Amino acid sequence: MLPNASAGILVLLSIERFIAVVRPMIVQDLLTTRVLLRCVLIVWIGSAVMNLPYIFAVQFMELYDPESGTKHAICARKFLTLADINLLQVVTTVNLFVWYIIPLAMLMVIYVTIGIVLLGSTKSDSVVRSSVCAKPLERKATTTSLLTKDETIQIQSTKTLTNEALDSRKRVIRLVIVLVLAFAVLSLPRHMYLIWSVWRDTNAPRCLNCLAALIQPATFLLYFFNSGLNPLLYAFLSRRFRSAILDTFQQCFCFKEWRQKKTSLEICSHNRSLHKNSNIKSFNS
Repeated sequence: MLPNASAGILVLLSIERFIAVVRPMIVQDLLTTRVLLRCVLIVWIGSAVMNLPYIFAVQFMELYDPESGTKHAICARKFLTLADINLLQVVTTVNLFVWYIIPLAMLMVIYVTIGIVLLGSTKSDSVVRSSVCAKPLERKATTTSLLTKDETIQIQSTKTLTNEALDSRKRVIRLVIVLVLAFAVLSLPRHMYLIWSVWRDTNAPRCLNCLAALIQPATFLLYFFNSGLNPLLYAFLSRRFRSAILDTFQQCFCFKEWRQKKTSLEICSHNRSLHKNSNIKSFNS
C-alpha cells in the first residue's frame, strides 16, 4: 500500500508542477489546501482498498522435511476465487496498470511537456523577457549607435541573469528526468514479480534455500527504495528544496530567532518600498 500511495502522490506533485509551469497565474486559486488534502486522501484510500485482497489471501505454512526432521516456515498467498475468477490475478493486474503503467505514462507526458516549455523559454529573447523586468534600452539615434557605459553594464547584467535562468531551468529538467527514470526502473521489478507470482503454475516446484528465493525481498526493497529516493534526489539536485528544508529546520529549532530575523527583513523591505515610493513622488512632482 505504501509504495502505491507514494506513486500516487508523485503524480499529484507532478500535476501541480505542470500547472505551475503552464498556467502559473491560476495554480494558487486552483490547487487550494482543501483540494490538495482531498486528492491525497483519495490516493491513500484508493491504495488501501485496492491492496486489501492481499491481506485476506495471506497464509502461514509449515513444511515438514521427513529426511532431516526439520520444519520450514513460509508465508504464502492462497488464491481467492469469486465465480471462478482468481481475485489476486485481477487485483495484481489492475494494480500494475493503476499504480505503474498509467502513472508512468502520465509522468512522461507531464515532464516531456514541462521540458518542452522550459526548453522553449531558454531562448535568449524569452529568458531576457522573463528574467529582466526593465524598460528596453533607448538607443541614441545616431548612425553609429554607440552604447553608453550604463547601457553596457545593463547588457552585461542581462547576460548574467540569462545564464542563471538557463542553468536553473536545466537543473529542473535534469531533476525531473532522474525522478521519472527512478520510478520506472525501481518499481518495475516488484510489479513484474507480483504478476509472475499470481499467474504462475501453482503446482510448480519451489525452492526455499536457493538464490531465487532472494528475488522477492530484493524487489520489495527496491520498491521501497524508490519511495525514499525522491527526497534525496530533491536534496542533491534542487537548490530551492535545500533552502526550504533549511528554513523549515530554522523555524522549528530556532523559532524565536527566525521570527525576529523575518520581522527585521519585513521591516527593511517595507522601509525600502516607502523610500522608493517617496522618491518616485518627489521625482514626478
